Amino acid sequence: KEEIISLETDFKGKIAVALTSSTINIFSDRNLLKKIDIKNGKKIKISSFSEFIYVLTSEKLYCLDYWGNLEWVYSTEGLIDDFSLDSSGTRIALQGVNFLIFLSRFGELDWEYNFDESIVSVFQSSKELLLVSTMNAVYLLDAKKQFIKILELSNQISTFFSDDGGISLTEIGLVSFSLTGHILWEKQIKDLSSIKFSNSSSKNYTINEDKNFICHDRNGNELWRYTSENIIEDFKVIESGLMTGIYSSSYLHILDKSGEQAWSYYAREKIVDFSFSSFGGDIVLASKNKIHWFQNEGF
Repeated sequence: KEEIISLETDFKGKIAVALTSSTINIFSDRNLLKKIDIKNGKKIKISSFSEFIYVLTSEKLYCLDYWGNLEWVYSTEGLIDDFSLDSSGTRIALQGVNFLIFLSRFGELDWEYNFDESIVSVFQSSKELLLVSTMNAVYLLDAKKQFIKILELSNQISTFFSDDGGISLTEIGLVSFSLTGHILWEKQIKDLSSIKFSNSSSKNYTINEDKNFICHDRNGNELWRYTSENIIEDFKVIESGLMTGIYSSSYLHILDKSGEQAWSYYAREKIVDFSFSSFGGDIVLASKNKIHWFQNEGF
């Protein structure tokens, strides 16, 4: 069997889509609805608002409805590394090395923009804002389709945005900033792999030194820490902050709001991805060759 590389679900968890390098597998209510052959699948996203599935391959961006019917396809000519959607699914931004291509909801070219240096991250907020970080700056897209530089920040390696600002990992350490371009705090820390937010950005979570999972407040102060016996590969947190899921190899661990382990699940093979739905009431998990559905009992 070909290995799953990515998993996405809609908000309610009714639709789940598993992507391999050569197939799109659409599930509805836990049953395989349709399997579509593609070439060199890379990334997948779902817009629950517009009820569309978007799949990026090495050469194309596909838009499908929940039944797997093709709405449109856009040729990327192998130049696109990633893409993002706004909350309504009407603004689609394709990301190249140092440029963005904007498509309409019908898959038609709207406009393009070139930056003077490489793009680090692109983020479309729930407030319909679009933020871009490059190696040495952070930009905000205004209503006139102009990118306004809100912050100069040198040597950015990764940028993790929220609706209220972001945290950048630079060669020196972490820098937290607001949407107005003000520096909120700085920390000399380097060995981390991801940052995500909850509680309207008042809390942030990170993996540090592979095995430490840490929750911080808005000011960067540590609230709690969970230490894993194995390397933590990735995590997700629901907006309320009441529950976090982390996975290591073939184990998924669910933590409560205080960082205490509530329960664990053994997938019997390497976990690739997972998704919370229905405010955390359901969990859909993808291991190398299987999709797992289960209710989060007691939540």
